[in-house]
Amino acid sequence: MALIPEGTSPREGIYNRFVIAQDSKPSVEQLELQAWIRDKTAELASQLNWGAADSREKSLALTHLEEALMWAGKAIFS
Repeated sequence: MALIPEGTSPREGIYNRFVIAQDSKPSVEQLELQAWIRDKTAELASQLNWGAADSREKSLALTHLEEALMWAGKAIFS
């Protein structure tokens, strides 16, 4: 994604990138998809937590799962 999308002013381009994604009311489909992704991510995190020894690598893997969930939410609601 370009910093300033084509066809917008620099001010509009920056604003659109940092506006809160859920400023509008989410649809039922969006909420269902978010819940499904959250459940699957939590299931994977639980398996990783149970199956892997405590380590820096495990901590990073869990952090990246949290990050993936965050980005999925941004993709769903944007």
